[in-house]
Amino acid sequence: MFKNEIDHLYAALLGERPWTEFLQRLVRDVPGGKATLQMYDCQHPEHSFVASQTGFESAALAAYSAHYAGLNLLQQSLATKPAGRAFADDALVAEDRRTKDSFFNEWLMPNEVKASAGLKIQASGSRAVSLVLLSGQADAACRSEMTRALNSLAPHLQRASDFYKRRAQAAQLGVVDRNLLDQFGTGMLLLKSDGHVGFINDAARDLLEGQSTVLGFNNSRLHVRDKDLKDLVSRMMKVNEAGAKAVDYYAPGLKLSLLRPEQDSVEALFNGASLIILITGITCRPPRYDRRLIAQTYGLSAAEMRAVDGLMAGKSPADIAMEAGLSRETIRVQIRSLYAKTGAHSQADLIRLVRPR
Repeated sequence: MFKNEIDHLYAALLGERPWTEFLQRLVRDVPGGKATLQMYDCQHPEHSFVASQTGFESAALAAYSAHYAGLNLLQQSLATKPAGRAFADDALVAEDRRTKDSFFNEWLMPNEVKASAGLKIQASGSRAVSLVLLSGQADAACRSEMTRALNSLAPHLQRASDFYKRRAQAAQLGVVDRNLLDQFGTGMLLLKSDGHVGFINDAARDLLEGQSTVLGFNNSRLHVRDKDLKDLVSRMMKVNEAGAKAVDYYAPGLKLSLLRPEQDSVEALFNGASLIILITGITCRPPRYDRRLIAQTYGLSAAEMRAVDGLMAGKSPADIAMEAGLSRETIRVQIRSLYAKTGAHSQADLIRLVRPR
């Protein structure tokens, strides 16, 4: 049923041929053959997506992404299996459960899929990347042949995965001159999809040291503590996110420039999303703002304006208290009152609110 398609796999890997052509050749002898190269996110099924496919109509894929990805029992089971080994659908989910499931009856059957086999190529955190072959014929011989073909391709697909990872990091870090950034005191780090930092320069380490309220870095992980910044990073790390690819974010004492590198769908499949974050210190140059206008607009007292000045300069409540000769608790009460009057929820929120547009 299957021919040796390894040459076409490497041609797709090197960009000499489209991935869809490799998939088409892979299932050309499969009755009602279809194939998908996809990512399934166990924790956030709504982030799952199909990077390349053959055999499905666009409407079917749209329905899968919008709803059925989260109901896919086969992908849920495959994600728990070891990478590099293929499994037929009847080995992933028992037939009586599979055929009674809504995913089978509402999506697979209407798309004339009666049997399938899947191979998990790699896993990173909650994300699992797989190649799935599907057939309109349900019999043991077909399942066995699809499983055999996937197992024969497994080591080559693993090499493809490793290749994409190495190429992506080299390309992303080549966007800017890292040595030049260090010389000018600008920090840079590469945040990977699993939350680990792929690279961080010395300037970024220096700027993040002591940043307990916004960002922290230890054990090769970036810890985002500011809620608004955390939400922004989460949105920009979605592979299929259609929003802005470059966003500036102001935090106490820092300007963060978040850059999302360009990737095609298959690169994004293997690499996950990533962010380049450029970090500039701004503690020596607090944002300018009209103190009288701010006080009048929000009805702030002199004590609350003192808190505004301190927070806008990137100071902590402890710093403000020490300079004013007051207790930390007194300053915290004033800050809570300040937030209540302005509607701010954090120090970073206040900076964006007060900074002139």
